[in-house]
Amino acid sequence: MNGKILIIEDNKTKLERLKDFCVTTYAGMEIVEIVSYKYAQQEVVHRGNEYDIILLDVSMPNYDQKEEENGGQPKPLAGMSLLRYMLLAGIDTKVVV
Repeated sequence: MNGKILIIEDNKTKLERLKDFCVTTYAGMEIVEIVSYKYAQQEVVHRGNEYDIILLDVSMPNYDQKEEENGGQPKPLAGMSLLRYMLLAGIDTKVVV
């Protein structure tokens, strides 16, 4: 099966479990992973309609966390903001929250 799955999840354990599930269940699909709101927003803006499905976390940090940075303020309803944006932009990719 060809296609693309976008996983937006900041928890490493959950991300790995989701990836494992997708790899075994949907063999051959490309999996893209994002761990922060700003990068998720950019990806959805530029390539949101290219995905067959988006697996979306509800809360996540604003930015990717690095050794010297903590990812900024947590965004408790980041997933809702992305869904709202998708609706307004006409991005109709299926989403599982």
